[in-house]
Amino acid sequence: MGKELLSILFKPFLKGRKEIKAPSEIGNETVITLSMMESGCIFVFVEGSPVLILKCSGEDMTALKESDAISLGFELLDRPEFPCITATITVDTASGQQFRFDYYFSLESEEEKELLGLLRDRDYFDILYYDEDIERVRRAALTEAQRTELGSLLASRGE
Repeated sequence: MGKELLSILFKPFLKGRKEIKAPSEIGNETVITLSMMESGCIFVFVEGSPVLILKCSGEDMTALKESDAISLGFELLDRPEFPCITATITVDTASGQQFRFDYYFSLESEEEKELLGLLRDRDYFDILYYDEDIERVRRAALTEAQRTELGSLLASRGE
């Protein structure tokens, strides 16, 4: 268990074939949630897959879209009032800026436990950069070490 951040390498969808397409719809509930946020992140299901949505605007969005590295780490917060797994997302941009986002997966939510299970079992997840609409879509690879760490955290909670 720890906060060790491991690099995620961006890789094109199916290596050189089609670009990753923006989903046709991200869902009304997600759009409403995003409309209430100035900036931040959420993990949601989009078309049956786990997707990280990063939201910000203006110059921050411009810098985020040009990011060259993203790191992801997981940590178990086993508190009686809110047991969760924290995902810490750190984005390093080409201009040297760094953005940090934290997302708390509730271990009392079946949907969020399902999202964590999919992240554990997949080699990748998609990232949507969102302002008033989807600005960019990227695919990020999860390392074996990251999936193993997440699996260990879930197993320690009996998931």
